[in-house]
Amino acid sequence: MVEGKSKTLKDYDEEEELQKRVDEMIHRNAKGEVCFPTSGFKKAMVEASPYHSHLSKGDTKGGFFIIGDLVPIKYKKQSTIRFFGINFGREKTKRLMRYPSFENWNCILTIKYNSQRITEKDLIELANLAGFHIGVGSWTPQHGGQYGKFKVK
Repeated sequence: MVEGKSKTLKDYDEEEELQKRVDEMIHRNAKGEVCFPTSGFKKAMVEASPYHSHLSKGDTKGGFFIIGDLVPIKYKKQSTIRFFGINFGREKTKRLMRYPSFENWNCILTIKYNSQRITEKDLIELANLAGFHIGVGSWTPQHGGQYGKFKVK
């Protein structure tokens, strides 16, 4: 005979709980607007510099700054993307990943740059290269995905 304490399982909708976790991944500013970290755009542009004809990562990294920590995004529709990814750590097992997704999104970046090192035209080209080759967010082109692409308007 085995004795032990019995555990009562919580009554909850697993899908609802998972959606809560996805919602917690969304960055919001003090006004409650959906935002994206400006550092993601900066990193993408620096990573895209080898695709540019004459800019190195060093020139790019020190040549401009994106003002602010979060930039509000406008979007048409929010959904949740689901795909199988690999766990971190020792066990490289596949698991279902869930992330927020925003369709037809746009934002306005305020960029301060050193005109001795980089031009406005270079910044536009870098942003377009970053949007095509690197992306921002999860499951981007740089990581074998198709999300997070962007271009300058």
